Amino acid sequence: MTLDDRASRQVFFSSDDERWMRLALLMGARAQGRTAENPPVGCVLVSPKGQLLATGKTAATGRPHAEQIALDKCRKLHDRLQGGYAYVTLEPCAHYGQTPPCADALIKAGIKYVIYALGDPDTRVNGKGRKLLEAAGVQVKSGLFAQEATDIMAGFLATKTKNRPCFTVKTALSHDGFIAAKKGQQSWLTGEAAKAFVHDLRSRHDGVLTGIDSVLADDPQLTCRLAGYASDNPVKMVMDSHLRIPSDCQLVRAAASQPLLVFTRLDSDREKQAALQAKGVQVISVKAGKDGRISPEDIAKHCLKSGIYSVLIEAGAELNKSFFAAGLVDKVVELIAPVTLGQGYVGYSPSQNRHPSMAFAQSADYILTSNRALGDDRLNIWHHQAT
Repeated sequence: MTLDDRASRQVFFSSDDERWMRLALLMGARAQGRTAENPPVGCVLVSPKGQLLATGKTAATGRPHAEQIALDKCRKLHDRLQGGYAYVTLEPCAHYGQTPPCADALIKAGIKYVIYALGDPDTRVNGKGRKLLEAAGVQVKSGLFAQEATDIMAGFLATKTKNRPCFTVKTALSHDGFIAAKKGQQSWLTGEAAKAFVHDLRSRHDGVLTGIDSVLADDPQLTCRLAGYASDNPVKMVMDSHLRIPSDCQLVRAAASQPLLVFTRLDSDREKQAALQAKGVQVISVKAGKDGRISPEDIAKHCLKSGIYSVLIEAGAELNKSFFAAGLVDKVVELIAPVTLGQGYVGYSPSQNRHPSMAFAQSADYILTSNRALGDDRLNIWHHQAT
């Protein structure tokens, strides 16, 4: 993945290293979905005596970087920084962009130990940050909690290693594998803890995508409605081949203040397009595939070009299945409710194996990485093995 192959070697990390890196990961997680085109990085600065001096996370615009924000907090603590430690979730940058290299800033501050979780695959960095630090006499170790850092920065990493955004499918299922009692009918399955979790999950993505059938059935807002999260809403996107989206639905009504992208076919109704655009909707016309539908690959290309690097898919089984079939799904978030519907609209996700028509392919390379209670529900998280 990166030239920093030392991350895969046997490296000793102390319990203090683990403690401070966990704090750096927490800082990085707080920046998820809020850093524009830059990765959500966390940084922790510690004195030679093991005292916490400062924390930083990538700013909301992507700049300043986490290291510089933490260093700025230590302007009056210069002496205590000398010979100190920096714990960073991503290899410090080594290139001049809109800001100077973070590796240089750490060197000038007198940092003597840098521990980072993950090498940076950006061709402008990719091992150069480490070399710059080591050339200045800084002791560098890497690979601590690399998987956790990868999950936090999945969107940024996908753009560098896969040339596309990272896609996460969120689905809620009954205990017997249904997502609704009837197709086209809204069904609330999960409890309040799960709903809060989903709102937070939205805030950690650049965009949220659904299909027209979900819009017609649920009239969703697709916003993050947790206290203090009002400015953290993702860009909302709808796949709607024939522009069936109602002009009075909640998504369209909010389009003037909250970005809404509607993907439709090139031959869809021009008057409807104009009417939606007049309400602030960005109508994106794309060529339909042989099946008459918009291809997931075209959505991925547009998102990459638009700087939407992490996408949460909240949709029905058919749209989910199309993204899985295209090989675009990196992560699956399943919420399993302790409810038995007996019949209804079958879901499509790794745990759904009761219904042959929608059973996940046995060859699908997804592994269960987390399974825990969330209120009365179960939260399963799956990752693609190549991620």
